[in-house]
Amino acid sequence: MKTTYLYPIKFILILLITIYVLAFGLTSYIRYPEPIRLFRMLLVQGQDNTAALPKLFPSHPVMAGGSVPHNILEYTENTEIIGKVTWKDKTVPFGTFLEESRTRAFILIRQGRITHEWYHPNYGEQYLFPIQSISKVITSLVVGNLVEQGVIDEEARLVSYVPEWATGDEFDDITIRHLLDMQSGVDVPETYPEKPLEYIAPLMQMYGTTDHEHFISRHRNMAFPPGSHTEYRSVDTQLLGMTVVRLTGRNLSDLVSEWFWKPLGAEHDASWSVDRIGGTEKAFGGFACTARDLARIGVLLANEGMIGDKRLVPHKWVQRLATPVATESYGWGYSAQMWHPRDGIQLGLGALGQHMYIDSKTDTVLIKLAESSEYEDDEVWEFDVLHEIARRAH
Repeated sequence: MKTTYLYPIKFILILLITIYVLAFGLTSYIRYPEPIRLFRMLLVQGQDNTAALPKLFPSHPVMAGGSVPHNILEYTENTEIIGKVTWKDKTVPFGTFLEESRTRAFILIRQGRITHEWYHPNYGEQYLFPIQSISKVITSLVVGNLVEQGVIDEEARLVSYVPEWATGDEFDDITIRHLLDMQSGVDVPETYPEKPLEYIAPLMQMYGTTDHEHFISRHRNMAFPPGSHTEYRSVDTQLLGMTVVRLTGRNLSDLVSEWFWKPLGAEHDASWSVDRIGGTEKAFGGFACTARDLARIGVLLANEGMIGDKRLVPHKWVQRLATPVATESYGWGYSAQMWHPRDGIQLGLGALGQHMYIDSKTDTVLIKLAESSEYEDDEVWEFDVLHEIARRAH
């Protein structure tokens, strides 16, 4: 009886092992994470627990530990009460907005001083939030410094820096400027998954791949001629990030640490997801940091690249970020990985509810980090709330 009982168990075990080996072979072939990690990624997405995603990828640390600049960010008790806001054409308590937008961290900074700070009970000041496509702004800051140093020329063709990417067609006409302003035309559309099969779309392949070089080698077809129009595509930023690594021989994380994180006096190490251990960063959306340390980036840009008497962002790049050169979704302006929803307003914007709002004229910065279940649907509504708060008398 015992032997008879064990046969089904052995069969099931052999079947499961066989399935795993086949799945492992398939994911290895297409350069995807191994099956168990891939299943965990899909599970996290299905549970709307997107803040946990970075933990499922290998990452590079972005080291803090520099000397703290004088008064870069003053911490005070909440001195500004945010009563009610206009949310989806209704006047609601601020707490309702936070709840319905699934906000997990909110910081309001005026003239370098935090006047309101809030965290969801399950998160806090030390939590590393995935800032999604606000990572693109971080990548742009690195590119700006390299332009200033003469290492990168915006007018140079991409393949002049990475010759092996040449295809002999329109891909070879892409310039660094095209990549910065989302005008490359590379056929990796910004299609976010809503159904299971959409997780194998090119964008999600780029997000999940264990080999960015392999991905790029397979995705150099063109959707439109470079510079012919503007269409937001994360692959443009990934190409920028990989070019930076190629030209400098250093990873993005180390450059950000040296040029920004340490000089800004960041309190905590950040992390940047990579395709594999020792690989290249997801330049388009893999950065994770505390809300306060992200606020330091916002304050730096509100101060036009200056911290005290020290310049961290070249003046020309401050102007480049602040001057829209194209019109993108919602009729918003766009330039060098930065959005421009209103005149004078810069916005770092990430999927699932991430916002870094910057108004240099009034020296106002707002950070809103969230765990929304919607990729884009509420972005305009959320911006309108932040803009309303920022423009209030205080």
